[in-house]
This record gives sequence, structure tokens and C-alpha cells, in this order.
Amino acid sequence: MAINASGIQGNPSYAENAFQQTFGINPILYGQNIQYNSLQVNNLVNSDAVVDDDRIGNQLTNPGNDIYLPFDNDLYGDPEVWNDDNNIEPDSFTTGQERAVKLYQDKAFAFTDFAQLVDLSNPLERINSRIGDFWTRANTKAVISILKGTFANPQIANTNVYDGSDKTFNLLDFQKAKSRLGAYQNSAFSTLFVHPTVYSQMQAENYITVVGNDTPLSNAAQPISMYNGMRVIMDDQLPIDENGVATSYLAGKGSIMFSAESVQGVELYRNPLEAGGRTSIVTKRVITGHVHGTTVTEGFPSMGLSVDDYANPDMWDCVVNPEYIHVVAYRSKIGDGYKGSLPDEKAIADAQGAKTVARNNSRKRGSSSSASSSAASTTTTSSSASSSSSSK
Repeated sequence: MAINASGIQGNPSYAENAFQQTFGINPILYGQNIQYNSLQVNNLVNSDAVVDDDRIGNQLTNPGNDIYLPFDNDLYGDPEVWNDDNNIEPDSFTTGQERAVKLYQDKAFAFTDFAQLVDLSNPLERINSRIGDFWTRANTKAVISILKGTFANPQIANTNVYDGSDKTFNLLDFQKAKSRLGAYQNSAFSTLFVHPTVYSQMQAENYITVVGNDTPLSNAAQPISMYNGMRVIMDDQLPIDENGVATSYLAGKGSIMFSAESVQGVELYRNPLEAGGRTSIVTKRVITGHVHGTTVTEGFPSMGLSVDDYANPDMWDCVVNPEYIHVVAYRSKIGDGYKGSLPDEKAIADAQGAKTVARNNSRKRGSSSSASSSAASTTTTSSSASSSSSSK
């Protein structure tokens, strides 16, 4: 290695050390860990369209898997002819019920003592600071699955879905989607949820009106995007299918019920023997959800379900006048040149985790960098078992 005034790799602290320069000792420098948090916005579940079902209250962790939410029907029928020749035959006062089911979820994240030293991080603090955001993203997946399954049900789709997938988002089709709620089309909806790509198309067509920054007093306020009297909210988890068709949702306040209740809070479990010492952060909860006015079909199982089951159209049915369902799905085509599906953050993170495990394993064996590269290409599932990884 050549000796130069600025030292190895331009580091002046080694410029006067002839031993280090002669024998080519090149120290490795590590910076402090930075945080790459998920960019998922979760705007849908954080909106006023998604609310706790107050009929359930804090009873979600009570025994049982099924939840029945009764309701009364109005008075229907025609008046009868009144005379003294016939008895008056009363119509029955009828009732019904919405059925919901509980889903049981858990999640644990773990790190090893060795990883905590090697990776220059504070995994316990990091996990504790992000566990709430993790569950918010899980809420988004659950609600998106509920919407997907509900509006794929043929009976519900027949009344509350407008398929304009042959054209990009446009005013005429939007009005046709609104018309699904009849006389309530101008009062039932408060928010339009769209994928960011659809939002871009709407901007290109000058559909979006931004309010909130029009006076000096409101310059600090978050601007609000409006369209046809409805607030427009972007959520990057809204679906775009393999044919380039996006689904937007016209929704009213409180139209989507979703409740979650933690069990045992956040638990810390430590095993000093496993993997040289492993600490796990464990969380468990119970959730339930449905679109107001729909029900879980009678006979559909209530045990062992995951959020993927929510996306099954066979799970859902309509029990009332569809105009009570204050959500309408509007399908439109993504225009040429617009961005379609977004990157899979989990897949990217998993790939980097596998590379980290392979690199650390090669260091423990004293392997060359080429061996590390080879190990990275063959590592698949060892990231969850290696004691050198700071993730589970």
C-alpha cells in the first residue's frame, strides 16, 4: 500500500503510522445505525371512516368467537281495508342481526445479546418505539382485506360497486358510482379514498381543489384536497390489480367498523441460553371488523381465521337495504405511464436481512468477501435463526 500524506483512505490519523501503512492495516469504521421506517401511510384506518364499534365496547376479550349485533327493522306493508266483515291481520314486527367474528393475532420480535453488541444498535428501544406502528399497518391490511372481500361478494357488488375499469378516473363514472346510494348520494359520503396514482391522474385532470392555505391564518394548517364536496385521501395500500385497475372507495363517516383489543399488553421474554441469549418482545390481541350493514355469512367458520379470510367474498353478505352501506367501490384504469403497484417493503427488508446474516456468518468463519457474497446468495431462512441478526 502506498504511503501518502493523508494516510490510508485519506484518513490523516494514520498518516504518521508507518507500521499501519507498511503492513496495510485498514481499520473498518462503522457509523451509528440509522432508521429506515416504513413509508406506508395508513391514512384509511386513521380516518373517520373507520371507527370502533361502540356496540361491542370493551367486551372483545370476553369468551366466545362470534359477535351478534341485533337490529330492528322498520314498519313495512300496505294498509288493509277496514270493515266489520274481516278480522284485522297484523304484520309482524321484524328484527335481524349482523354477525361478526373474532380474529386472534400475535406477533413477536427478538434479538440476541451477540447481535446487540455487533450491530451497534439498541434493538429493545427500537422495537418498543415501532411496535405501535407495526400494529397500525396490520390494521390497514385487515381493513383493506375486509373491503376487498365485501365488495367482491356478488350480491354486494351488484349494488355497491361501479366498474369503470375500461376508462381512467373521470367525472361521469364518479357520478355513476355515487348514484349507487340513490337519494343519499350527496349526504352519505364524506371521503374519497384513492391510490396515489389515481390522485395523480385526478390532479392532471384538474379535479383536485386544495383548501386550507388560502389565508395567512391557515398557512400553517395541513392543506385538504377536495373533490365534489368530498375530502380526497391517498392511501398506498389501496389495490391495483394485475390488469392495472385501481379500486377507490367513496365512504361515509363511521361506515367501516374495526375494533382491536390488546391482551397482556407488551410482554418481555428473555432466554439467556437460547442462541447465546435471546430477548423477545411479544404482543397479542383480538380484532373484529366489518362494513356497517353487512354480516359474516351464517355457517362461515369462526375459529382459526386470519385477515386473509376477510378477503374471501364467501365470508360476507348483506342484511339490510344496500343504501345503508355507506361505502361504494369505484374501479378505474391506471393511465399509461403512471406508476402502478408500489415496492414491497417487507421483501426488500428481508433480502437485506439475509445479506446481513450471510456477511456476519462469513466473518465468524474467517471467510473471504467472495465467500460472503456466495453465502448471501444461498441464504434463505437462516435470518430468523442466526444469533448475529438483530431481527427475529
